[in-house]
Amino acid sequence: MSITLRQIAKRADGSDIVRSRRIEADEATIGRSADCDIVLPDLAVAPVHARLRISGGRVGIAGEDGAKFQLGGKQVARADVDPAKGAVLEMGDHRLTFEAGSNPGEVTLTVTRAREATDGVAEPTGIFSIRPGLFGKRRTAWVLAIAVLLITLAWPIAAFHGQRTIFSQPDAQWTVGHLSKAHAFLEDDCQACHQKAFVAVRDEACMTCHAASPDQAVLLRVSNEVKAKGSPTAPLFIREHAVHARLMKAATPPKDRFERFKAAVGLKFGRTNDRCVGCHLEHKGPVGFAPADQIHLPLTPALHPTDDCASCHGQLKHRLPDTPLIDTPDWSRHPDFRAVNLAAPQTRGLNFSHAQHLQAAGGVARQAQSLARYGGALDCADCHHPATDGPGFSPVRMEPDCESCHSLAIGDAGGRMRLPHAEPARVIAAINSYYAGAAAATPLDFVARRRPGVASEAERASLASAGRGSAPAQARRAVQAAFSPRGICFDCHLVTPRPDAPPLIGKVDLTDKPFLTRGRFDHRTPGHRSTDPGALPCASCHAAESSQRTADLLMPHIAVCATCHSKRKEEVVQAAAAECSTCHSFHAPALPTRKPDKPSDAIRIGAL
Repeated sequence: MSITLRQIAKRADGSDIVRSRRIEADEATIGRSADCDIVLPDLAVAPVHARLRISGGRVGIAGEDGAKFQLGGKQVARADVDPAKGAVLEMGDHRLTFEAGSNPGEVTLTVTRAREATDGVAEPTGIFSIRPGLFGKRRTAWVLAIAVLLITLAWPIAAFHGQRTIFSQPDAQWTVGHLSKAHAFLEDDCQACHQKAFVAVRDEACMTCHAASPDQAVLLRVSNEVKAKGSPTAPLFIREHAVHARLMKAATPPKDRFERFKAAVGLKFGRTNDRCVGCHLEHKGPVGFAPADQIHLPLTPALHPTDDCASCHGQLKHRLPDTPLIDTPDWSRHPDFRAVNLAAPQTRGLNFSHAQHLQAAGGVARQAQSLARYGGALDCADCHHPATDGPGFSPVRMEPDCESCHSLAIGDAGGRMRLPHAEPARVIAAINSYYAGAAAATPLDFVARRRPGVASEAERASLASAGRGSAPAQARRAVQAAFSPRGICFDCHLVTPRPDAPPLIGKVDLTDKPFLTRGRFDHRTPGHRSTDPGALPCASCHAAESSQRTADLLMPHIAVCATCHSKRKEEVVQAAAAECSTCHSFHAPALPTRKPDKPSDAIRIGAL
């Protein structure tokens, strides 16, 4: 069985358009949905309005989900008609006429629009139009658009360039939120950041307060000016992470078409992501009419990270082939530490061995056991003292750190003199004065000590020979003994004799400059202090007990850092994070990103 479907529509001139097709099935669906077999484009018809079935030469129509249609002027939900007698149904504005086909079992269904053939009343054409009403929709739209422009654009501009009153600040409607606590004093000084009308905030505006300078007087002047304007703290002085052109070349390009489109649009309107405000967003505080003391202002501007460190440094050589930096895509491939600021002479000006001083059963340990200051073998803390004003240690000094064992006294039991630890000329002058009788032969309250072993015996023999003969001869022999091998100065210093001038002492290079210029290690950090519970001893990071040369820097390998960093508390007591910012700061590459301990410290993170 089959259904011949004839759908009739009207042309503009009133003629008919007839579209015919066959439905080879005993059952068909009728409705507004395009998935139906017989589609009736009418909002009064449900998506699937009824289901048609042919059986035994008759046609049964049943409404779906209680949907109804008209048959003989009555609303019915089900009907059974004989096509041979002709039957007419109405669904919405459509008329369905059933007729018997030319072949047995065939049914012809003709679908027309009922209103087009009946009362001749024209269908309203203005239902969905914008016909003029009382005010006219188009005219009203234009009036409202102009009013919006006047209120939100023209009025604030006129008020900005004209006279504003305390009751009317129309440009305040442009503010998207409060400033952070650090910048809250600029709430009424928009021009401090927005220096040009309709131009996005430029880096030059930020650098007015935040630019670092080697001139401390300049930094002090800027700090005083900012505080005079009402800033609660001193500004954060920053410097460029790298030359801007190279920084942009090293940055990763946009990841997809949408990001490239956004970047192109931003570039067209001067809103690029390479500005300070590309990462630091202001006006992120709450907006409303709550009392000022109830508004919680964020402590710092919102940081909007555009990329992480690895996005640039993971394939830096690919974009900057001439860079000396090593690609570091993750923690596991971080390069080992490379020291800078090393002394020119590899001996660093001293004859010194960490291994000799740290041997638990050596001669140094036995001598230290006899001194109340030590009472046992030496350890790192006996000579290396944390600096009071920095992240490292104070330089080792002769008088407080070495003289307990390496005495500077000359003379015999009848009277001794302490030589100055200074230039050779001053040492020679002090010896000459001593033997000329200028120094009183008063017993000193310490014993003349030297490095244990033959050095002490050799020096005692030299001093004994110096005690025989005239005073000038004694002085000459004492000077020669002091600067000769195994003498009081030769024990630790590199001495170069000169025939007609005082001996030349090698320059001692105990620099306090950081050896890591692209990162900073802070011994004051909890977990780095040897006094913290569970902290590792110094020897866990610095191989001093096996160091035989003065030139050894004893810098640890980064694998040592991995014993705590990137670990969990369940694995190690001093577990720590492994983010790049733990050791590196973007705005101060030689410093770590210090987390604020209290609100007053927040603005000084990374300050130079």
